[in-house]
Amino acid sequence: MKHSIRVAAIAAAIIATPAFANESTDLSVTGSFVPSACQVSLSDGGRMNFGNVSMETFNATGYTAVGTRQVTLNLTCTSAAPVAVAIADNRASSVIPGLVADRVAGRTDADAFGLGTDGTVNVGTYTLTMGALSANGETAGAISSTDNGASWVASAGTTHYMGPTRIYTAATAETTTPLPVTSLTSQIEATVYANTLEALPTNRRVDMDGSATLSIVYL
Repeated sequence: MKHSIRVAAIAAAIIATPAFANESTDLSVTGSFVPSACQVSLSDGGRMNFGNVSMETFNATGYTAVGTRQVTLNLTCTSAAPVAVAIADNRASSVIPGLVADRVAGRTDADAFGLGTDGTVNVGTYTLTMGALSANGETAGAISSTDNGASWVASAGTTHYMGPTRIYTAATAETTTPLPVTSLTSQIEATVYANTLEALPTNRRVDMDGSATLSIVYL
């Protein structure tokens, strides 16, 4: 289940068709049987509002670290199940190449999320990190996978960078085996970086429009 539900309208047009239209069509039945029903949610509706940020505080040259905001991730399942969390960047095309590597040691564009555009200008980039994980009410380790769960890598420390190419879940200490969970909780922090003053229009308001979707992956 995804944190947000999007409803798209489909327009249907009535057109003249010949009398000999197709006399057969295909039907498909798809889906998956899963061991447990799970839901994921974010506190404050997932909104991280930075309000009005004066460009007068921006660095004269280079990118500017605007600040951080946090929300709480809560994942619950009706019975213990091995599941993971995936995140998709809905503004991926607006990531500023090289910004994260410039500002965060050891990080690359794989850890970056886009803040949308102002005309043809990319507004900025942000990173997302998960804090310490609590699984089934106990402290747990964090593991990630870039191959949809075929293999896992332990994440050291208590700050875990998220990225659209990875999925994340909990494991018992010093293992890389996904832990079946009935509950999984963590703080998610966004750190925002603005584009340079040279690139941004400075005579009017520029809106940040970052958007990402978290969803559950059944393992």
